[in-house]
Amino acid sequence: MPRASRLINLEIYKRNLKNIRKTLGNNVQLMAVVKANAYGHGGVAIAKAAIQAGVNCLGVAAWQEAKELREAGLNHPIQLLSENDPKSILDNVTITIYSEDQINLIMEKAKNENKVAKVILKVDTGMHRLGILPKGVPQVLSSLNNSPHLELEGIMTHLSTASSKTISESQLNVFTEIIDSLKTMGIDVPFIHMASSDITEKYPNMHFDMVRIGLASYQNVMTIKTQVISIKSLKAGAVVGYDNHYVLKKNAKIGVIKIGYADGVPMISNQGAQVSISDVNYPIIGKVSMDMMFIELREDNSAVKVGDEVTLSPTKMSKDLNLNHRELTCSFDRPRCKLVYKDVCLETK
Repeated sequence: MPRASRLINLEIYKRNLKNIRKTLGNNVQLMAVVKANAYGHGGVAIAKAAIQAGVNCLGVAAWQEAKELREAGLNHPIQLLSENDPKSILDNVTITIYSEDQINLIMEKAKNENKVAKVILKVDTGMHRLGILPKGVPQVLSSLNNSPHLELEGIMTHLSTASSKTISESQLNVFTEIIDSLKTMGIDVPFIHMASSDITEKYPNMHFDMVRIGLASYQNVMTIKTQVISIKSLKAGAVVGYDNHYVLKKNAKIGVIKIGYADGVPMISNQGAQVSISDVNYPIIGKVSMDMMFIELREDNSAVKVGDEVTLSPTKMSKDLNLNHRELTCSFDRPRCKLVYKDVCLETK
């Protein structure tokens, strides 16, 4: 057994997507966001599972991610959500345009390759990260529509939060005003999307033509597996781990498990997170070390033995520690934490 592994349940992932699909209107498409190695779940396998689940397209952040999917034989539509690498044209990937500087770069590459680049215009409606500011949209769209080497597939934006209805609706109003003004000018906008996972769940009126699903699709898909490598019986008052950080309040057995912050475990895991052994939960105690960490067993517990399998759930851990689930699953995406699939995904093209 490897020191630690990420066990990915592809059936749960597909079920999550299908359940989300049931909440959408008949004409609303679904993008599976598989950027950052599918949030640490493995880009190619997750993309194949997403296609099997019936998604309409895949979303990535970097050209290299799109290239990896194409080299794996996937011919499904892909949108490059943030990086604007012109090489994406060669892989039949839709590029997100979010600045005027990009247009000439993409247009020149498409012209040199004698191709038509598919693009989606991103509008900044209030998050102020990427996107054309509203006043510049008509001019940019005019440039796009006048180029024989650019094909406008649609327009999109990104909301800054789902927790504030006021802020979300403010951005929605800016977005719809832009769309309405373009229609008044006779500019056709063929495809519109703005909703990520949280927005999709909370605001059905913001679904438009497609929703972009990342976080919601990865719930309970990844579990982390490792082993108990040492067990000791200690008296009350014994110090556990670095810096005298944890002192036992009563007689107890402690276990050492072979996973630490170098494998992706958050340093704050001792502030309420638990692991599971044979479906029984045990608290993480003491400071998390680079390669190991402690768990507290009952003093009279003889059921747990060295070599027993230990399970960590990133979904549960993110809730216990009030951490971002995406950040947590991505943190486990490293060579020391081997990627293993519970369900084999069939070949999909």
